[in-house]
Amino acid sequence: MCNLLYTLKTMTHRPLRLTLAAFLAFLFACVAAQAKPVDTKYLSNVPQYVLHESAPGAFRLAAGGTAASILVSGEDWQGVVRAAGDLGDDVRKVTGTAAQVVTADTPRRGSIIVGTIGKSPLIDGLVEAGRLNVDGVKGQWESFVIETVDGSLVVAGSDKRGTIYGIYDISEKIGVSPWYWWADVAPRKSASLYVREGRYVQPSPKVKYRGIFINDERRIRVSIDWSKAETGCNEGAVTLAGGGKTVDVAVKAVKGGAPEAKGAFFGNLSGSEFSVPAHMFSRNLPGNGQSWTLLPGLGRGEGCMGASDVCRQTDGDLATNQPTLEYQVLLPDTNTVTLCLGILPMQDVQPERGLRLAVQLDGQKPVVLDARQGFKDEFQEYTKDNLTLSPNLKPLPEVEKDIMLTGYGQERRNEVFDNMRWLTARLPVAGGGLHTLRVIMVDPEVVLERIVVNPDNAHPSYFGAPEICHNN
Repeated sequence: MCNLLYTLKTMTHRPLRLTLAAFLAFLFACVAAQAKPVDTKYLSNVPQYVLHESAPGAFRLAAGGTAASILVSGEDWQGVVRAAGDLGDDVRKVTGTAAQVVTADTPRRGSIIVGTIGKSPLIDGLVEAGRLNVDGVKGQWESFVIETVDGSLVVAGSDKRGTIYGIYDISEKIGVSPWYWWADVAPRKSASLYVREGRYVQPSPKVKYRGIFINDERRIRVSIDWSKAETGCNEGAVTLAGGGKTVDVAVKAVKGGAPEAKGAFFGNLSGSEFSVPAHMFSRNLPGNGQSWTLLPGLGRGEGCMGASDVCRQTDGDLATNQPTLEYQVLLPDTNTVTLCLGILPMQDVQPERGLRLAVQLDGQKPVVLDARQGFKDEFQEYTKDNLTLSPNLKPLPEVEKDIMLTGYGQERRNEVFDNMRWLTARLPVAGGGLHTLRVIMVDPEVVLERIVVNPDNAHPSYFGAPEICHNN
């Protein structure tokens, strides 16, 4: 993954363009070459070494509002100097305190020392003094070693890219995704960062030529004078000029006061799409001897929410207390909200009972959803003849094909390809502001991964917009 991070962070002008066939071949080669157990969920061969609490022998990267300085030689590659600056800012993204980059050729205890073997006096001095062992790295291509030496954290690369990969490996492991810039993946926050004592070596990649295609788009940040904006929705345009042409880009900004929320909430007043990971609920309410529980490591994030006891059936009566997840969501005054609930694909294990999940907004009547929406009937169980012969078998529900996020009716898009089944619902909204969205367990087999609110058909994606959690 550190290779991908380097590609994404440095690719700003001419991206490597691959045909679909070449890209698939590249992926297959990577999988075949690295088909061995990895000690961490990260795609790097280096195990997770970042801690969020102090431990014996651990290097203090950042804690208590201060961060270790990053030392880099002025004689090293400019790409290494650039990556060192990125790491300093990545530490800020996670902890709120930036790690300062210092140009030096003499080690300082308590610092992060980065450099290239044979190019950096910092690294070469440690090697010559017998303080740093570079066996297995020196003379290789695109490999690195990370080790604590004399109270400092050392990142030594075999060549320019090796050093850069080592630097970005730290960025990834402290919580800054390689997709931070390109896909708005928010960094994971932590007040303290430590590096576990040990020696961590990344060998040369098994595949020499690697790359990824991304549209070479540029972002423009627009500043708004909120003192002049009116409360509510404000629309305008930004005129871009260049190459003898001008282009007007529409801008919409919504001015409103922050809601008085107790705890975290999701959403916005612009009506834009937003996502809520299932595990980031505000309240988890048990009922009828059953409850929602976190299933860690399942899905694409921290985990999914499922029944604490899948063998314990609820009575299905929504008038009684059923296990409920509550989420605080900020919604505009648009009369209706569209919900897409992403659940893991599953079989209709009890056809006579069904497979159900309920949603509720504020005090409205709960809406029961047929959790077989989008079911891929690969074995043709729900044919007209089978439905006639099997009175307990219920027809599959219709799906909304006008919501692009779900992928229904699109080529190579279904619950098998996406490993996600989308349940859709439209609920009335009684005015803009903070609302309580409830997801109610009806049948215990349903596993919830995420909720996407007001999916944007103009900018569809596979799994919804990156989540943005607001804290008062």
